[in-house]
Amino acid sequence: MSLELIRLLVIIPLLSIFAFFGGIYAIRTLALLLRNAELKIQRKIWFPILTGGSFFAVSTLIHIFEHFPQYSILRQDEVGLLSEIILIIGYALVTIGVYQYWRLQAGYIQQKREAQQKAGRTSA
Repeated sequence: MSLELIRLLVIIPLLSIFAFFGGIYAIRTLALLLRNAELKIQRKIWFPILTGGSFFAVSTLIHIFEHFPQYSILRQDEVGLLSEIILIIGYALVTIGVYQYWRLQAGYIQQKREAQQKAGRTSA
């Protein structure tokens, strides 16, 4: 079996399955975050990450058409470019989510240190 055939018969279908279910659960989680007021802080973190995950899913599904050009309305190189552009948007969104998480955690750690220092000064 050639490497391209393994990629076509094993890797692409597995990526597609993960992308499909990942996209579904990302959308369901986004809907949950939008409906619940208690999860408002988590929305800042998870919205970009889950949206980026949805872009990964779409990119993987579009990538399939690169291997089956007879089913695509675009040329093979255009499909590849579109898939890569969507993937870059997904990475950017995930990066924004990670940055939001870092900011939230850095603020939490700073508040915790300030509270510990204040508690140390009042007990002394």
